[in-house]
Amino acid sequence: MAWKRALDEDPTRLRRSGVRELRKLLARMRRAPGTPEPQYLHAWLRATARTWGVGVSAPTGKQVTQATLSLTGDEAVTRNWRELWQATERGLFAAGGRTPNGWLDEASRAAAAVVPPRRERLFPNRLAYWIPSLAAATLTLSCFMSVQPARADVDEAAAAIVDLTTANEAALKALEANWNDWAAHYNVAAYNIQHENWNAAIAHATASFLLNPSAKETRDNLRYAITQAQTMDSTLRPMLFGSWYQRIPVLLSASGWQRLGLFAGLLLTASLTALVLSIYLPMRNRC
Repeated sequence: MAWKRALDEDPTRLRRSGVRELRKLLARMRRAPGTPEPQYLHAWLRATARTWGVGVSAPTGKQVTQATLSLTGDEAVTRNWRELWQATERGLFAAGGRTPNGWLDEASRAAAAVVPPRRERLFPNRLAYWIPSLAAATLTLSCFMSVQPARADVDEAAAAIVDLTTANEAALKALEANWNDWAAHYNVAAYNIQHENWNAAIAHATASFLLNPSAKETRDNLRYAITQAQTMDSTLRPMLFGSWYQRIPVLLSASGWQRLGLFAGLLLTASLTALVLSIYLPMRNRC
């Protein structure tokens, strides 16, 4: 991505593409029978303008002549391209006009003599080129490191649960004070798993998972309860047993995704503000 952006923003990219386009066009014109058709002549004018770095929608002969002289410093080359341009315009716009005999040969020789400019940016030497690549690499790496595969040893983890009667009583009291306490839901679910009360276990395990989906303990608790009860909600199944990309929502809690969305929004706003300022401040300074 960084290299592509650097190459796309290379100052000589327009000219190199113009040279390629001009030579391909002339080769097509040679294969076509008869005199060059108007659409080919229009295309030749556009390709010639791009070849000499004139990046406007309606280039003129004066602009191309000035650009050619500026880039080559050769009066003879400039005169040759000016005459080709004028002959092409007469063939297009003059009454009953047509290109003179030998125009295609002369245009081909002139195009073959153009040396395509070398790239000025062979390496992404700006921080802005690397930011998207670094962000994509960091996000991909964090997803692969954070998303754990569905484990087959959840039975062993659940079998290690000790007597949770005391913890269950404290958790029930905590839920009376704050129903959104994910740790209390986790303890109640663990107690019910130990006593094989699967309906209550799934209910509290689901609540603890939804309140804190990024915790491995809540995922394991819910997986074990669901596998024992042999029931599964179609919405939760991909988050627990699906592919890695289906388990991405469990990387963060609801508040975590909200903070991430807020950060992304602020980053987008700052980027757009910088873009607008970079466009209008130079215009204001010129005024």
